[in-house]
Amino acid sequence: FSNDERAHVGTVYKQQSKEAAIELGYKYVTPKLKKYIEESLLAAPDKRIIVHCWRGGMRSEAFGKHLDDNGFTDVRIITGGYKAYRRKVLNDFAKPAKLKILGGYTGSGKTHILYELEKLNQQIIDLEGLANHKGSAFGGIGQNPQPTVEQFENDLHKEWSKLDISKTIWIEDESYDIGKVKIPLPLFKQMRDAIVFFVDLPKEERTKLLVEDYSICNKEKLALAVQRIGKRLGGLNVKNALNNLEENNFYEVALIALQHYDKAYLKGLNKRPSTKIIRHTLTTLDHQSNALEMKNLSEIIDNIKLTQYSHGAGCGCKISPEILTSILKTNIETPKDSRLLVGNDTRDDAAVYDMGNGIGIISTTDFFMPIVDDPFTFGRIAAANAISDVYAMGGAPIMAIAILGWPIKKLAPEIAQKVLEGGKHACKEAGIALAGGHSIDSPEPIFGLAVTGQVKLEKLKRNDTATANCKLYLTKPLGVGVFTTAQKQGKLLPEHSHIAPESMSKLNNIGEKLAEFESVKSMTDVTGFGLLGHLSEMCEGSNLSAEINLDAIPVFNDVEKYIEQGCMPGGTFTNWKSYGHNVQLKNDDDKHILCDPQTSGGLLIAVDENATDEIEAFLKNNQIDAKPFGYLHERGDVLIKVV
Repeated sequence: FSNDERAHVGTVYKQQSKEAAIELGYKYVTPKLKKYIEESLLAAPDKRIIVHCWRGGMRSEAFGKHLDDNGFTDVRIITGGYKAYRRKVLNDFAKPAKLKILGGYTGSGKTHILYELEKLNQQIIDLEGLANHKGSAFGGIGQNPQPTVEQFENDLHKEWSKLDISKTIWIEDESYDIGKVKIPLPLFKQMRDAIVFFVDLPKEERTKLLVEDYSICNKEKLALAVQRIGKRLGGLNVKNALNNLEENNFYEVALIALQHYDKAYLKGLNKRPSTKIIRHTLTTLDHQSNALEMKNLSEIIDNIKLTQYSHGAGCGCKISPEILTSILKTNIETPKDSRLLVGNDTRDDAAVYDMGNGIGIISTTDFFMPIVDDPFTFGRIAAANAISDVYAMGGAPIMAIAILGWPIKKLAPEIAQKVLEGGKHACKEAGIALAGGHSIDSPEPIFGLAVTGQVKLEKLKRNDTATANCKLYLTKPLGVGVFTTAQKQGKLLPEHSHIAPESMSKLNNIGEKLAEFESVKSMTDVTGFGLLGHLSEMCEGSNLSAEINLDAIPVFNDVEKYIEQGCMPGGTFTNWKSYGHNVQLKNDDDKHILCDPQTSGGLLIAVDENATDEIEAFLKNNQIDAKPFGYLHERGDVLIKVV
């Protein structure tokens, strides 16, 4: 219909009847029937066609029947019209899909790897190919004109509809905008929540790939692209890039451009939870080989749940304080050494040895079995947990060596490699080298570090030097043991899956800074013995008692819901059995959170009562919002009272 014809038919439909409108419609259409067939054959010479109205469906049904009657072999009608189709497009992108994001710095060959994955019978979506743009200031060079946003969404949906969303779909990591088009928001949100397989290729190799892709492009367009990112590159870099471009030195131009793009990509990557990033170092420019590595790694990650291979989890593996006391009993006298300032007599976080020059060497070790399923995250948590013992003494780590036990007949060595990668990542965050280590074939996976640190002796913080009236602070919320147990029981909600890993992966490096404050009288980290266990050690070592306010203790949201579902680790009850006789609870159930074994938990700090404002302000400036939850007082009949 023309606009006038459509308006006339609509008026008759409303004012008279549907039948009258149809009769009028046929009068308008009949002279055009031959033209419809001719135009439809031009649009679909294979006689396969989709017909739609803007909304409704009366005209499209009649039109479709006309095509059917005139030899078209596959005529499909969009019920509800084009508006319904557009709703379907966006709704389909919101359906949960098994996405795997192929990430990496610019020039890593991700698009090449993507198509090699397709040759390996993997499902892929090439967003840049559909957008006719590679996503950067250089991305439109040598490409066809971009589609409209709506056409891009429709083209993307056409490809999406061919895929089985219950199986892995590989997509290259992208910003929301690809040139002038945008990724449909429901799909983009899924991409941001999906695991990123980050391929790491040295900058020199990436530069070579960029030269291969862009050296054949129009130099004027390359120069314009350099100028578009001029503000981010800086004037000198722009000048050098343009001069090198003029001299056909594409390698130097690419190196200069990567200064901007590497920073930009890393900034976006850091917004993702670390638990969603799997890093893999590429050793070759062979895209086929790299695609095979990514496929194999993906399948290994899909099929492995590390927590199924351990009877304990994280610091919940710790031997209870009661049994540990029996183990440490000995009749053998060790040599007395006045320079050993902290040994095992106070059960502090680490040993400290006086080097005679005002510096103390800190030595500690910590290792455990998997507390999360992801190998990289397990390695990172185990390493952070061990390094934090040095920070708990007010010290700075110097180096670490690894401790690895691996069931080589049960778990592939590639998984162990990812565990070590996680450990190296934590060491890098702490600014130290993972300098070596030792490994054994063991029945269950085990990983940790032996860490060496140093501290100025006047800044040393111990767990047995607290004084009466000190206020008590905790730098991380409690509940890690409850969350990880809920995960192991299959009860953890997806929206809570990131909470514990992110907390456990965070270094307690604030401890090194707190060492500068004389008002911080005592410090220790809260790990496998739970808050009450480590507070008990502080009280006994300092010959004090404590009163704590349960409602003031930081606890992750929704922990109580999981406790109600029975998600308490066995270590909770072992802990209570060991030191419960020294604790007066408000309610018996309070022990479920107060004895919860923490893996890589926060620092327990005893602060002089006259310095609380200063310490709270300092912690807040370091993104830790801490308030006192109790205080220490002269030793009484009860070691710890909960109110």
